[in-house]
Amino acid sequence: MNDTKDFKIYLAVPSYNNMLELKAFESILFAGRQGVVGFKSIGGSLLSYVFNQLWCDALNQRKKGITHFLMLHADVIPQDTKNWINILNAEMVEHDADVMSVVVPIKSPQGMTSTALDKGCDENPWATKRYSMTEIMEMPETFTSPDLLINTGCFLADITKSWAENIHFEVNDKIIKKPDGDFLAWVEPEDWNFSKQVKWQGGKIFATRKVEVAHLGRADYYNAEAWGQEKDDPVWRSTQ
Repeated sequence: MNDTKDFKIYLAVPSYNNMLELKAFESILFAGRQGVVGFKSIGGSLLSYVFNQLWCDALNQRKKGITHFLMLHADVIPQDTKNWINILNAEMVEHDADVMSVVVPIKSPQGMTSTALDKGCDENPWATKRYSMTEIMEMPETFTSPDLLINTGCFLADITKSWAENIHFEVNDKIIKKPDGDFLAWVEPEDWNFSKQVKWQGGKIFATRKVEVAHLGRADYYNAEAWGQEKDDPVWRSTQ
C-alpha cells in the first residue's frame, strides 16, 4: 500500500484508569474523517497487557479490512485535531515506513523525550540515550536511524506486514551497578522493546514531530519547540 486512501485504521486508546482527558475527545471525534474505521479504548494498570489486548483486537479485525493500528495514549493530545491522523498517514507514505511514531516529551521539566537511541552492548544490552527536546528540534522533522527507539504515545503501524503477528509489548526491569559502585534501577520500557522487535524482523521505524502534541500532566508538555532543563540525557551521562 502506498496511498493514504488505502488506509483502514484501528484507533486504540489505552488508559491507566478508564479515564480520558477532556481535550482528547475532539481528537477522537474527528478520527472518522481521517481513515479510522475501528476504535477501542481499554483501561488498566498493567499497561503492556492493555496494549497487547488492543494489538490483538486490531489483528483480529484485519479480516474486516483493517490495515493500520493507531495508538493514542489517553494523556497525549494532538493539537491539530482535524488533521493529525492525515499528517501521520502522509509521513508514513512519504518515508515508506512500517511504523511512524510521534515524538512525545516525558512529563518532567527536564525536557527529555522517550524517543531514544539504542546504545546496548554486551555489558548492558539495555543501554539507551534519550533525545532531549533541544536535540529533537535540531533533527529533521521526520527521521530514522539504525539505533532508533520510538515511543508508543502516538504511533501508526502497518499491520498487514508479516512481523505484526510476531511481536508483543513487554516491560523489562533490572538493577545495574555503575562504574562508581553505586546501584541504579534500570528499565527497558515496552516502547523500546517494541521498537527492537520490529527492527529485528525487518520493519522500518521512523519518528516525527510533524504532528504537534501535548503530553498532559501537572503541566502540558509540548513537542513543538526546544525547552527543558537538560540539553541531553542526564541518565546516560551518569552511566558513562
